[in-house]
Amino acid sequence: RAAGLGAETASLALRAGALAAVARAMPLVVYGDEGWRELLPDGVTLRPPVDYYGALPGLYAGAGLTVNATSLLLPRGLTQRHFDVWAAGGCLITDATPGLELFPAALTAPVRYASPEQAGALAASLLAQPQRRAELTASWREAIAAGHRYEHRLAALLERLETR
Repeated sequence: RAAGLGAETASLALRAGALAAVARAMPLVVYGDEGWRELLPDGVTLRPPVDYYGALPGLYAGAGLTVNATSLLLPRGLTQRHFDVWAAGGCLITDATPGLELFPAALTAPVRYASPEQAGALAASLLAQPQRRAELTASWREAIAAGHRYEHRLAALLERLETR
């Protein structure tokens, strides 16, 4: 339990650091509970959580960027955000979690950061290049539609079950 608490505490520090770095590069809006208020720098707008099935896809599509920081409790994992932001027509920057190996390096390299400070620089760079963001979004949407929809996951699961 102590190791899990340590990983989650470190994850929270990494998330807060990435958001602070991004906030120095652009106006930032965070959607979450009031617990975030004490972790965010002054000037960051905090709004309440949104409905996953209702407003969230529109927020992803309308945001200049969405920031992800994967929990250290998922050392090789991905979050649903790694798929949903792109599928909704948004642009995601994310930490360099090893789970990104699921996707081609040509897609992940331009949107991943290795440290919280790099998140701010990456956000500023991509926001200054709207055409590049649009190209990335189109490429990611195509890749997700071609191989990462629920029917693809189900087919892979069924294939594994049949080979056992």
